[in-house]
This record gives sequence, C-alpha cells and structure tokens, in this order.
Amino acid sequence: MLVDIDLQALSPAVNAPTTAHQVISRLTNLLHIIAQKPVPTGAYTDNSHQVRLVQPVHTWEDIVNLTFTEIQYYGKDDPQTRWSLGVAFDSLLEKIPEEYKPPIERQKALLSGNAD
Repeated sequence: MLVDIDLQALSPAVNAPTTAHQVISRLTNLLHIIAQKPVPTGAYTDNSHQVRLVQPVHTWEDIVNLTFTEIQYYGKDDPQTRWSLGVAFDSLLEKIPEEYKPPIERQKALLSGNAD
C-alpha cells in the first residue's frame, strides 16, 4: 500500500513530492526492520513441531524490487524522489547485513543509470 501511495503522490494529477519522500523514508525503515529478522521459511508447525503448512514466501530480493522498482520508474524525473532514493539506498547499505546488499546495490545502480 505504501508503494501505491508513493506512486499516486508522484502522479501528475496529484504531484505531491513531499509525500513521496516521506513514503520512501517509511519504506526504508520497514526494510531496515525486515533485514534484521530471521529469513522466513514459510513452514508452520503444530505443537509437536510437525510441519502442517508450507506457504511460499517472498525473498529479500522480491521485497526490495517490489519496494523500489516502480518508484524508480515513475519518479525518475523528480529530483526530490531521486535524492530520497539515493539516501534510502545509502542508509540500507550502511546498516543491513552483507548478504542483503546485492539487491540494494542493483537498485542504486539503476538510479545512477549504471545498471547492466
């Protein structure tokens, strides 16, 4: 929902770059929290530790892409959005575990136009 709010704020009809900036900040905070949690397995057990349900889970890369790809696309011409994304990527790269950095580095490369 936050990504949708951001995209609406970036639309020419609404044109609310400050709202987009605030949403990017909140999304970054959520990613900081997610990166500190154990990786979910999707397996749920009963009281005797027997697996009773297995659900698919999003990978960290899925979450990062869902968070930033559309914002980058629709905010590419807004300087405040580009700045906010740069700050978000730098903050995440500074604080998240090493194994979570590659998707953020790819998003940062997209922002700077250096993506493969």
